[in-house]
Parts: sequence; structure tokens; C-alpha cells
Amino acid sequence: MHFFSKGALDLPSLFGSILSDLHHKRITSLLFRTKGEVVLQGRADAARKRLEPTIVKDVADGNSLPEEEIVGPILPVVPVDCFKFEAGNRLLSMHGKLSSQNPTRLIDRTTISSTGSVRF
Repeated sequence: MHFFSKGALDLPSLFGSILSDLHHKRITSLLFRTKGEVVLQGRADAARKRLEPTIVKDVADGNSLPEEEIVGPILPVVPVDCFKFEAGNRLLSMHGKLSSQNPTRLIDRTTISSTGSVRF
């Protein structure tokens, strides 16, 4: 699976650099510690503070990626049977693929904070 035939590290017009060395290390550490399956592995360049888009599927509770806000080109894919938004948590966005026989019921029962978005 290739989105960028020559990679994205050298495309500053599409992907900016990570803000600081500390932030770059934090993001790559989250990625290194994930228990999910990396299905699209982006390259990292610490010297230039750059990271290519990376997709991780099967991100579950106890995984490193949902520990904190990522703010980087990492997309964690979290499988759920039922979505329940707990008070105090902040969800920036949620995108989903419905496999339910009754998708209207699923969407009607979905709760989201005013700061986020939902897309199915």
C-alpha cells in the first residue's frame, strides 16, 4: 500500500515538521509502544523532526496510542461493538464504517461532545 511513491518525508508543502524534538520523540515512542497492527508504516526522520503518515489498526484499551492526544500523522483505528462516550473525555473526531443491520439505531444512540465530529 503506497500513497506516496517516493515517500512523504521530502514533501514539506504537504506535511510540515513536528514542532520540537521532544514532541517528535513522544509521538514516535507512542508508535513504538503500540500493541496494534501497523498497516501503513511511515518513516521517521528525527533530525528534521518529520514523520510520514502511519495507520495502526486494532488499537484497544491499554494501548499506547489513546494515552494522550497524538497531534501527528498517526491514525489509530479502534474497533468497537458499541460506542459510549464517557463524561470527562474529549473526542476530537470519530469516523466509522457501519456493519450493523440497523445503522440508524447505532447513530441515534451515539453521544458526542460539542467539540467533536462524527462521520459514517
